Amino acid sequence: MLILESQSKVDTGGWIGKKNIRVIVTPEELFLIALGKRPLVEYAPMQDCAQSRYNPSSGEIILAPTKSLKNHELLLPPLEAMKLLKALGVPGITGKTVVNEHINDESNGLHNLPDSTFNTAEDF
Repeated sequence: MLILESQSKVDTGGWIGKKNIRVIVTPEELFLIALGKRPLVEYAPMQDCAQSRYNPSSGEIILAPTKSLKNHELLLPPLEAMKLLKALGVPGITGKTVVNEHINDESNGLHNLPDSTFNTAEDF
């Protein structure tokens, strides 16, 4: 249903450093994975994540009330966090992304810059 890469990192035994935790949501389970010599693989049933919430001041999503996840706090941008909460079935999560309508009228020194988001409006 959904695959996201969080900004939270975990040590997977590599030389280069820590790896980002990826979130995978299926109809029955939530998976947290990070690949490496010592890969991270955690999972929880969807019903154990029904009280998850997002803290906009810290940028963290708290996966709750699950006790089976060691990494139950993940750093995510607000839009990805809202998509994750919706995929987890948390009630009251709806919204629409806003397209940045940059008009290049050459009145400033930043000429020929495309929209930085490269996406269109999207319902979630």
